Amino acid sequence: MKIKLDEGAKVTRAHSTDAGLDIYARESRIVPAHGSVKFDTGVHIELPKGTAGFLKSKSGLNVNHGITSEGVIDEGYTGSIAVKLYNHSDIDYLVEKG
Repeated sequence: MKIKLDEGAKVTRAHSTDAGLDIYARESRIVPAHGSVKFDTGVHIELPKGTAGFLKSKSGLNVNHGITSEGVIDEGYTGSIAVKLYNHSDIDYLVEKG
């Protein structure tokens, strides 16, 4: 898999045994209670033939704050990965840059 990062984009793998990569917000924004916000991550990937990428929110965001997100990244898509976060709680949630 090849990864290209736009200015301000960040991707990491916390542990070598982790199933996926962590991507980060390039801007701070509030996800309103019972609302949603789209983030452009600036992360571009080139997936191997015959594969797909899966976008999944961290379990801690869901368990602790009611924030969820998921999506499928098709093999041929090389644009910037967008993430839409949904806030299922009664409290606004601040996503901080990085």
